[in-house]
Amino acid sequence: MTYSASVVGGSGFTGGELLRLIDGHPELELTQATSRSKENKTIGHVHPNLRELDLRFSSPEDLESVDVLFAATPHGVSMEHIDAFRDAADTVVDLSADFRLDSEAQYDEWYEGHSRPELLAESEYALPELNRENLAGSDLIASGGCNATATILGLLPLFENDVLSGDEQI
Repeated sequence: MTYSASVVGGSGFTGGELLRLIDGHPELELTQATSRSKENKTIGHVHPNLRELDLRFSSPEDLESVDVLFAATPHGVSMEHIDAFRDAADTVVDLSADFRLDSEAQYDEWYEGHSRPELLAESEYALPELNRENLAGSDLIASGGCNATATILGLLPLFENDVLSGDEQI
Protein backbone atom coordinates (compact mmCIF):
# COMPACT_ATOMS: atom_id res chain seq x y z
CA MET A 1 0.00 0.00 0.00
CA THR A 2 1.22 3.50 -0.82
CA TYR A 3 0.29 6.54 1.26
CA SER A 4 0.20 10.06 -0.15
CA ALA A 5 2.29 12.56 1.79
CA SER A 6 2.92 16.28 1.94
CA VAL A 7 5.53 18.34 3.75
CA VAL A 8 4.59 21.76 5.04
CA GLY A 9 7.76 23.81 5.39
CA GLY A 10 9.78 21.77 2.93
CA SER A 11 12.35 24.44 2.11
CA GLY A 12 14.21 24.35 5.43
CA PHE A 13 16.91 21.90 6.50
CA THR A 14 14.54 19.58 8.35
CA GLY A 15 11.99 19.77 5.55
CA GLY A 16 14.66 18.92 2.98
CA GLU A 17 15.79 15.87 4.92
CA LEU A 18 12.19 14.78 5.30
CA LEU A 19 11.63 15.19 1.54
CA ARG A 20 14.70 13.01 0.94
CA LEU A 21 13.44 10.32 3.32
CA ILE A 22 9.94 10.32 1.83
CA ASP A 23 11.37 10.12 -1.70
CA GLY A 24 13.23 6.95 -0.76
CA HIS A 25 10.39 5.36 1.20
CA PRO A 26 8.65 2.48 -0.60
CA GLU A 27 5.24 3.15 0.99
CA LEU A 28 5.10 6.95 0.68
CA GLU A 29 4.39 9.06 -2.37
CA LEU A 30 5.27 12.73 -2.08
CA THR A 31 2.44 14.73 -3.61
CA GLN A 32 3.07 18.21 -2.19
CA ALA A 33 5.71 20.33 -0.51
CA THR A 34 4.96 23.84 0.69
CA SER A 35 7.05 26.91 1.36
CA ARG A 36 6.08 30.54 1.73
CA SER A 37 9.47 31.85 0.64
CA LYS A 38 10.12 29.37 -2.19
CA GLU A 39 6.63 29.07 -3.68
CA ASN A 40 6.72 27.96 -7.36
CA LYS A 41 10.42 27.05 -7.22
CA THR A 42 11.37 23.44 -7.86
CA ILE A 43 12.43 21.30 -4.94
CA GLY A 44 15.76 20.76 -6.71
CA HIS A 45 16.34 24.53 -6.87
CA VAL A 46 16.26 24.65 -3.07
CA HIS A 47 17.65 21.18 -2.36
CA PRO A 48 20.08 20.29 -5.19
CA ASN A 49 20.38 16.71 -3.91
CA LEU A 50 16.68 16.28 -4.80
CA ARG A 51 16.87 17.50 -8.42
CA GLU A 52 15.16 14.35 -9.65
CA LEU A 53 11.93 15.26 -7.84
CA ASP A 54 9.54 16.72 -10.36
CA LEU A 55 7.66 18.92 -7.91
CA ARG A 56 7.40 22.62 -7.13
CA PHE A 57 6.79 24.20 -3.78
CA SER A 58 3.24 25.44 -3.34
CA SER A 59 1.72 27.84 -0.84
CA PRO A 60 0.85 26.42 2.60
CA GLU A 61 -2.60 27.92 2.11
CA ASP A 62 -3.21 25.53 -0.80
CA LEU A 63 -2.99 22.22 1.03
CA GLU A 64 -3.99 19.14 -0.93
CA SER A 65 -5.75 16.18 0.60
CA VAL A 66 -3.23 13.47 1.61
CA ASP A 67 -2.97 10.46 3.87
CA VAL A 68 -0.19 11.98 5.98
CA LEU A 69 0.98 15.56 6.37
CA PHE A 70 4.38 16.28 7.90
CA ALA A 71 4.74 19.73 9.45
CA ALA A 72 8.41 20.77 9.32
CA THR A 73 7.65 24.24 10.61
CA PRO A 74 9.19 26.45 13.28
CA HIS A 75 7.92 26.30 16.85
CA GLY A 76 4.47 27.89 17.19
CA VAL A 77 3.32 27.41 13.59
CA SER A 78 1.66 24.01 13.83
CA MET A 79 -0.53 24.91 16.78
CA GLU A 80 -1.83 27.92 14.83
CA HIS A 81 -2.56 25.90 11.66
CA ILE A 82 -3.46 22.50 13.11
CA ASP A 83 -7.09 22.66 11.96
CA ALA A 84 -6.06 23.21 8.33
CA PHE A 85 -3.44 20.44 8.63
CA ARG A 86 -6.01 18.00 10.04
CA ASP A 87 -8.57 18.97 7.40
CA ALA A 88 -6.02 18.11 4.70
CA ALA A 89 -4.73 14.80 6.11
CA ASP A 90 -5.81 11.68 7.93
CA THR A 91 -2.63 11.83 10.02
CA VAL A 92 -0.51 14.84 10.97
CA VAL A 93 3.09 14.39 12.10
CA ASP A 94 4.44 17.55 13.68
CA LEU A 95 8.22 17.91 13.83
CA SER A 96 8.16 21.02 16.03
CA ALA A 97 7.71 21.05 19.82
CA ASP A 98 4.10 22.21 19.56
CA PHE A 99 2.47 18.92 20.59
CA ARG A 100 5.27 17.05 22.41
CA LEU A 101 4.12 17.68 25.97
CA ASP A 102 1.03 16.21 27.62
CA SER A 103 -0.51 19.21 29.35
CA GLU A 104 -0.78 22.96 29.26
CA ALA A 105 1.05 23.18 32.60
CA GLN A 106 4.01 21.21 31.22
CA TYR A 107 4.00 23.33 28.09
CA ASP A 108 3.92 26.59 30.06
CA GLU A 109 6.91 25.43 32.12
CA TRP A 110 9.12 25.40 28.99
CA TYR A 111 7.37 27.68 26.49
CA GLU A 112 5.19 30.78 26.43
CA GLY A 113 1.66 29.41 26.21
CA HIS A 114 -0.14 27.13 23.79
CA SER A 115 -3.03 28.28 21.58
CA ARG A 116 -4.56 24.75 21.38
CA PRO A 117 -3.88 23.13 24.77
CA GLU A 118 -6.90 20.83 24.44
CA LEU A 119 -4.98 18.90 21.77
CA LEU A 120 -1.89 18.21 23.91
CA ALA A 121 -3.38 15.13 25.60
CA GLU A 122 -4.64 13.92 22.22
CA SER A 123 -1.24 13.86 20.50
CA GLU A 124 1.04 10.83 20.61
CA TYR A 125 4.76 11.31 21.25
CA ALA A 126 6.64 9.51 18.49
CA LEU A 127 9.39 7.49 20.03
CA PRO A 128 8.79 4.07 18.45
CA GLU A 129 11.53 2.48 20.54
CA LEU A 130 9.25 3.05 23.55
CA ASN A 131 5.69 3.36 22.30
CA ARG A 132 5.37 1.89 18.80
CA GLU A 133 1.98 0.34 19.67
CA ASN A 134 0.52 3.76 20.57
CA LEU A 135 1.42 5.27 17.19
CA ALA A 136 -0.80 2.95 15.15
CA GLY A 137 -4.12 4.68 14.64
CA SER A 138 -3.01 8.03 16.08
CA ASP A 139 -3.98 10.97 13.89
CA LEU A 140 -1.80 13.59 15.63
CA ILE A 141 1.80 12.55 16.17
CA ALA A 142 4.45 14.72 17.81
CA SER A 143 7.91 13.87 16.59
CA GLY A 144 10.55 13.63 19.27
CA GLY A 145 13.26 16.26 19.28
CA CYS A 146 16.89 15.32 18.70
CA ASN A 147 18.16 16.20 22.20
CA ALA A 148 15.22 14.55 23.97
CA THR A 149 15.45 11.44 21.81
CA ALA A 150 19.19 11.08 22.39
CA THR A 151 18.75 11.57 26.14
CA ILE A 152 15.77 9.22 26.50
CA LEU A 153 17.32 6.45 24.42
CA GLY A 154 20.69 6.90 26.11
CA LEU A 155 19.19 6.57 29.60
CA LEU A 156 16.67 3.83 28.72
CA PRO A 157 19.04 0.90 29.40
CA LEU A 158 19.79 2.34 32.85
CA PHE A 159 16.08 2.42 33.72
CA GLU A 160 15.41 -1.00 32.20
CA ASN A 161 18.23 -2.51 34.29
CA ASP A 162 17.22 -0.71 37.51
CA VAL A 163 20.41 1.33 37.64
CA LEU A 164 18.20 4.46 37.76
CA SER A 165 14.67 4.61 39.16
CA GLY A 166 13.62 8.10 38.14
CA ASP A 167 14.02 9.54 41.64
CA GLU A 168 17.66 10.51 41.13
CA GLN A 169 18.82 14.01 40.33
CA ILE A 170 20.79 13.77 37.10
